Amino acid sequence: MSRRTCASYTVRMRRLFVGLIIVCIGAGSLYSIPRVKRTVAYMREDIELRMHPLAETAFQYGNLHFSAPKHPELYDVDRAKRMYRKAITLDPNHSIAYVQLARTLFVTGNNGEALLLLQTQLARNPDATPSVYYMLALVYADMKRYDDAVSAYQEFIVRMPDSAPAYNDLAWVLIQAGKPSEALLATDQGLAIAPVRPWLLLTRTVALYEIAKYAE
Repeated sequence: MSRRTCASYTVRMRRLFVGLIIVCIGAGSLYSIPRVKRTVAYMREDIELRMHPLAETAFQYGNLHFSAPKHPELYDVDRAKRMYRKAITLDPNHSIAYVQLARTLFVTGNNGEALLLLQTQLARNPDATPSVYYMLALVYADMKRYDDAVSAYQEFIVRMPDSAPAYNDLAWVLIQAGKPSEALLATDQGLAIAPVRPWLLLTRTVALYEIAKYAE
């Protein structure tokens, strides 16, 4: 595409965008303002990705719609899924996009698809990001595959040994797997990093209770 043609295309797209905004604002009497704002945001994102198809841009849009702490009206898990998929299509090595897409699948109950996605990422690059193992552990635990979850948490801890939350989650999975003594050890390791972390103290208490119960 020549520079002149590209410039002409950009002008047309901007005019279209402005026109769509006017239409959406005019529809304010029919739809709520948050819905109008969301529609305009979607249009802007689609135009931006058409003009500049960058994986990181799609990924950031996914994050916006998956968390949206400052703009709750933009929270949309389905939209986030679409953007993370777009990021992966544009860059198959965007490891964090795999994790985030798996999170959206996890929170919507699609554990099977999330598991396949994470396994695909690990087959592509086992050391891409530690978060893959953490997300994998969450999925396994939700599927009640506790031994697999333990292995995934341990893989994460090898890569992130100072993560106190990981020791806590590992301990909970070990308790669910009927291994309270191992859970107690995990909480002690976590408390060595964060001595006053409430969740670790609570989990340790549960582990001690379970050990006493098994002793009976």
